[in-house]
Amino acid sequence: MKNQENIFYVYIYLDPRKPGKYEYGDYCFLYEPFYVGKGKENRYLAHINQKETIKKSNLHKYNKIQNILEQWYELEDYIIKIKEYMSEDDSFELEKTMIDNIGRYDLNKGPLTNLTNGGRANNGHIYTEEQNKANSKRTKQWIKDNPEKQKMRVLKRNKKLKSEENRKKRSENCKQWVIDNPEKYEERERKRIESLRTEEARKKNSNFQKKRFSNPKERDKQSKRTREWAKNNPEKQDERQRKSTETKRKNAALKRPIKERCKQLVEQYNLNVTKPHPNCSVEKWQDFLEYLKTLIK
Repeated sequence: MKNQENIFYVYIYLDPRKPGKYEYGDYCFLYEPFYVGKGKENRYLAHINQKETIKKSNLHKYNKIQNILEQWYELEDYIIKIKEYMSEDDSFELEKTMIDNIGRYDLNKGPLTNLTNGGRANNGHIYTEEQNKANSKRTKQWIKDNPEKQKMRVLKRNKKLKSEENRKKRSENCKQWVIDNPEKYEERERKRIESLRTEEARKKNSNFQKKRFSNPKERDKQSKRTREWAKNNPEKQDERQRKSTETKRKNAALKRPIKERCKQLVEQYNLNVTKPHPNCSVEKWQDFLEYLKTLIK
């Protein structure tokens, strides 16, 4: 049994109306090639079975296939798999190499109806606005008609994204991008921090955290995660506690005169008001003091 990872192949469509000897590197065909692709299972038949879809995305290929079929040729007999049992990466590379060797018709380099250079990046073709809208419409309709398949696709994609290997790869790419683009990174961080400081963002984050920690399971989960982090990072935990203590002392010193003034006003004018919590921020106590001043005017 072949390795399940090596299930891809590279195939070529040949035009039975144009016999001859067509040599491209190590490969020789008895009919002119007009399309190169890669796939697995029955992918090589998709261009015949899904002609209407192809008509919208690649009219040249559609006309070619349609003309061959109208002349009573069995096109399936002229599709050859030049190499099988490949990994996906290897099949992408071979597809790209074959397209480059044979040449694309739209670039005046050969007979191929391919609109891209092949390979994983799928470079070489710029879709029109009409094609983008058509592709988007088809995708949305497919998702609507196949909710279970879409759900499985999303789960499979998320599982792949969350894999340890993928996380490390993304982390390395991000770090390299930061090194290569320090100015862009600084500008992006500045905008991000500014957006987080808006009143709307603060309220949104506050509501999210309240909702999140109203769940006992979530509170226990976060508490366990924090204890685990502190255990594994004792030096960082000590530094964090030191900074926290310094911040509390600083805030307490700033709040003390404000709280005293609030207390004086409440007692002097016998105001019936609800005081903020003692541990509230300096800003909250300052707002409370301004509120008291409005009451006694």
